[in-house]
Amino acid sequence: MTAQLQLLPLKQPDSKPDGIPLTIQARFEQFDRLNPQVRSKLTEMARELHSQGHKKIGIKMLFEVLRWHYMQEIGPVQTTEGYTLNNIFTAYYARAIMRSAPDLDGVFETRSLTSQ
Repeated sequence: MTAQLQLLPLKQPDSKPDGIPLTIQARFEQFDRLNPQVRSKLTEMARELHSQGHKKIGIKMLFEVLRWHYMQEIGPVQTTEGYTLNNIFTAYYARAIMRSAPDLDGVFETRSLTSQ
């Protein structure tokens, strides 16, 4: 992975439009739509490790590395939820990456989602 990821500032969606809280799934979909660079970077990172022979990769590890890069390159981010990259989205990113990148199918271990 290159040292400089050339990250774009994150756009934060409204988690309570009209005062009604959205499901985690809906919040993820909004965040992913507003910030396609996040999935792109996570996919790039997973492909790099996979090409080195890693058969299983932890999405949370990739998420934390990406969060570190955001903090280094973008600086402090103030969001309504208090997170630059919210950990509640990791399971959704793992599934979205494996759906959109067939070469990475099965690289992340997933479990049943218990809350929406």
